[in-house]
Amino acid sequence: MAIDYLKSKQLVAIKSELPLSIVFSLVNEATKKRIVYGQATGLSAQKSKSNKICVRCGNPKGGNGLLCLACYQKLRSIRVVLRCTLCGKEHEKYLYDYRKALNRGQEDFYCSKACSQKHHAVKHARSCTYCGQPMPGKRRNKYCSETCRTASRLSKRPVKICPICEAEFIPRSSRAQFCSRECASAAHSERMVGLGNSHYQDGMSYAMWFTQMRPLILERDGHKCVVCGLQEAFTRITWNGQDVQRSNLVIHHLNEAVLDNTPENLVTLCQPCHMIHHKSKSTPYLWFGSYAVEKSLSMTSRWKAATISLRKRFSPTTVSS
Repeated sequence: MAIDYLKSKQLVAIKSELPLSIVFSLVNEATKKRIVYGQATGLSAQKSKSNKICVRCGNPKGGNGLLCLACYQKLRSIRVVLRCTLCGKEHEKYLYDYRKALNRGQEDFYCSKACSQKHHAVKHARSCTYCGQPMPGKRRNKYCSETCRTASRLSKRPVKICPICEAEFIPRSSRAQFCSRECASAAHSERMVGLGNSHYQDGMSYAMWFTQMRPLILERDGHKCVVCGLQEAFTRITWNGQDVQRSNLVIHHLNEAVLDNTPENLVTLCQPCHMIHHKSKSTPYLWFGSYAVEKSLSMTSRWKAATISLRKRFSPTTVSS
C-alpha cells in the first residue's frame, strides 16, 4: 500500500486537522484502484451510506459522501507546504489544487509566477549547437552568441598553411590565404616591388612623379584651395608609429586618372571642397580645366622648367591621350 498523493518531492508538510486516511485515499498497488472502505482505512461502507453518519465526527450527514458539511469544509481548507523547485522557498497551496496538479502529471511547484517562468525558460530552452548552453528566449537560434557561430563555422574548414610564416591556421573565409594581416601585408609588399607593380615602368613610378609635382602645384595655387581660398595648415598625427604633419589641402586629378600628373590635370582643393566634387552627380566646378591651363602658363620660367623636366623623366607612366 502507498499514499498516492504524497509522491511529490517538493512536499514538506501537511496542515490538516483530519487524519491522513481521510485526507488521502489509499491505492491498491496491484489493481491501481482507490481504497475507501475496509480494514486498511477503518471505514465501513454500511456505516457511511446506510446510516448517513459522518465517518469522522459521527454526526448525521446528507448525501453519499464520507463527511458531513462541517468536516468537508475543514477538508477543503487543508493546505500543504511545498518547496519551490527553483529557489527552494517554502509556500502553501490548497490541498485540492495540489491534488489536481498531481493528477495532471505536474512534478514541479513554484512559489511565484516569476520563478515558474524563469525555470521553464531554462528547462524548455533550446541548447546551443556548439557549446550546449541553454538559450532562453532563442528558440529559433542555433548558437547562443556570435562567438559560437564563428567558432562552429571555423571548425568545419580545413587547416591551411600560411605561405609567409608557414604556420598552420584556420581561415576565416574560403578565400583567406594568410594567417594574419601582417603576413598579407608582407606578401603584398613583395608583389608590388619592381615589375609586379602595374604602375611601375622602366624603374619609374607614378607615385614619385606625384610626390615631386605636389609642391609645385601648391606653389602655383598659392598654398590655398582654389574654390574657397582656405589657406594651408598642418596637424600632427601618428602614422606608422611616427609623428608626422598632415596638410589640410589635397591635390585633385581633373580626369580622375592618378597616372596623369601633368600640371594641367592638377588643382589644389581643401577636404570639404574635394568631397563636394566627388559626391556630386555632376561636378559643380566646370572651370577647373581652364583655370589649371591658364595658371600654369602664367607661372615663371623656373616653375615651367621644373614641370617639363618631371614630365620628360616620368613620360613612360603618362596616360596616353
